Amino acid sequence: MDDHRWYLGGLFDADGCVKIDKGGCLNVSVTQAQKGKEVLYKMQEMFGGSVLDKAAAKGNRQASFYWILNGHAARQFCVDMASFTFLKRIQLVAASQCPSRPRKVQIEATHVLRVLQSLVDLDAGIVARTRG
Repeated sequence: MDDHRWYLGGLFDADGCVKIDKGGCLNVSVTQAQKGKEVLYKMQEMFGGSVLDKAAAKGNRQASFYWILNGHAARQFCVDMASFTFLKRIQLVAASQCPSRPRKVQIEATHVLRVLQSLVDLDAGIVARTRG
């Protein structure tokens, strides 16, 4: 089973994407041309999600497809696959720690910014006192 994960980790490093959409939902995806479509079905079998058409064939370009996974399942993918990637490990680890409620993220981020600002203000105050 780990052999599959190492292969899929390399594939994700090369062709994968981690993002948080405007609504705050975590998404992971992998895009492949027609020739690589079967591996997307393997990812769907192992992790869930959907395999969808991305672009039709045109001229010399092959049709392309993508596998996508959202929400909690995407977070679990990040947890499970982080140790099998190299280039995108940091993104997967960060995404695996993303809270499930986007509004909570905004509130927590605001709180963190206030704490950081108070530390900057405190540091500026200390510097001002030592100079004078």
